[in-house]
Amino acid sequence: MKSKLYVFGDSNSALNRDLINTTNVYKNYLNLLGEDFKTWSELLSEKINFELHNYALIGGSNYSIFERFCENYKNIQKGDVVIINWSVTNRFRVGYKNKFLEILPQWISGEEFKKTQMYEELISMDMTIESLEMIGVNRFDNEKLFQEEINKWSYFIRDYCKLCGATVLFWGICEHQDYFCINGQEYVKSHNGTIYQETKHKIGDPHFGKTGHEVFTNKMYELLLKECLSY
Repeated sequence: MKSKLYVFGDSNSALNRDLINTTNVYKNYLNLLGEDFKTWSELLSEKINFELHNYALIGGSNYSIFERFCENYKNIQKGDVVIINWSVTNRFRVGYKNKFLEILPQWISGEEFKKTQMYEELISMDMTIESLEMIGVNRFDNEKLFQEEINKWSYFIRDYCKLCGATVLFWGICEHQDYFCINGQEYVKSHNGTIYQETKHKIGDPHFGKTGHEVFTNKMYELLLKECLSY
């Protein structure tokens, strides 16, 4: 049976088809590029010949990323590869009508946010933008505390994967830790691979562009080989 590549994370690990359905900025980028392309998780799965299981959640907080791992951990087997992409620590979620709404404080202060469905939902539950901004400030001011929360989850995931014989890599865009293999956005940015850089500043998006996905794939492959040799 073919080994599997499990990917958990936020929009930096999402597939194009999911990004296109969520953000107009990404649609504009693909239109400007004039072609579709494979993202890093798809390219990596082909490179190592593993079956891809991508559970990345666009706009997902670390709580939702960890939850998706918990929903799928029983399927992970010996020989599989697990890659966790942690998000920023000030992103959080609130409950509404038996579902979670993912909140990134930087988004909610802009006028564009007031035109979204999420804004309407938050207003209908009497949750003010000011209160959400206060939570964001609290999380920013206590970043190390929330980073330590992620660390505990990471050590649990690492130990579980070791027990079942799977290889695990962690990367993110928050503070570096001993177990982090790379800050993905900084690495891609240093190789001029963001959408903003690839479009010569025409589209202000820091996500990976086509070149960025290719560059990141090669780096993850290199790190994965090194990690496998250490097992």
